[in-house]
Amino acid sequence: MFLVKSDSPIFFVHIPKTAGTSFRTALMKAFKGKALLDYGPASESTSKEVREHIYGNSPQSRAAIAQLLVGKKFGLLIGHVGFAKYRNVVPIDRVVTFIRRPQDQVWSHYRHHVEHLGYQDSLANFAKDKRFSNIQSRYLSGCKIEALGFVGLTEQFDQSIELFNDTYKLKLDNLSLNQQLCNKLYSAEEEKAVVANNQQDLALYRQFEAVFSERVEFFKRGLAWTNGWVNCNYLDGILSAQVWVVESVSPVVLEIQYEGGTICEVIANQHSPTAIAMGAPNFGYVGVRHRIKTGQKIHSIISKETGQTIPIYYAGEGA
Repeated sequence: MFLVKSDSPIFFVHIPKTAGTSFRTALMKAFKGKALLDYGPASESTSKEVREHIYGNSPQSRAAIAQLLVGKKFGLLIGHVGFAKYRNVVPIDRVVTFIRRPQDQVWSHYRHHVEHLGYQDSLANFAKDKRFSNIQSRYLSGCKIEALGFVGLTEQFDQSIELFNDTYKLKLDNLSLNQQLCNKLYSAEEEKAVVANNQQDLALYRQFEAVFSERVEFFKRGLAWTNGWVNCNYLDGILSAQVWVVESVSPVVLEIQYEGGTICEVIANQHSPTAIAMGAPNFGYVGVRHRIKTGQKIHSIISKETGQTIPIYYAGEGA
């Protein structure tokens, strides 16, 4: 369980070919190199502490990694690893990543394998290989993207750095060191193969592209961004929410707006096992549990302070 602290470590889920090397360089410069790196047992970049506790002969000890981070010896955990590997080692509001337009991410990943790893097959076959398809979704499997502390877009790298700095009150340099632009260097048939085999990544990208645009507008207006989501189950008649603002211990006030105009105001300060399981901040006191009014439908749920619409996942009759 976690309490928000501005000096808590940051876990950067470095998805391959999303401009992550540029971001990692900027992060490590800001944190003076105090980082634990996990790029696999074969990589020279992997830190000796990670080799010892994760890839050594003794059983894996994520607790040892967590202790190194809590002890302030290291301020960063970075690697080509999925969110699930170090889930709950770092609070989820300190987990950050970048995602990229899937057509460009796959192309860049393919070029890397051709130029550096001796891959000799076609882009179309590369895209069909399950090792390389939907890689962004797989890296983020096990978490709700709405809960992550920060998600940047490769295509808007400069703006992403601004948002990151504002969110965590840091001053990262904008270092665009390793961005390859696709520029349509593949055929229509190859693009078709990429699209057909990366539907999950395409859905993820479309979802967050819209969220990113809204977040930029909030940033320009000086409004705090609310992380989290709502589950609405009409069958059970229960609405539950887990919401918080990064770097804040103040609970979020929500307005539940019913169809027809009725509004209920609730405070997200209840203890939430769901939030705890996700690694939410403030010791999990970020929850809401609300009995849905009989025979009524939810129209929307917003943050009272900012007007931000909170995403709703529906289940049960009437969904």
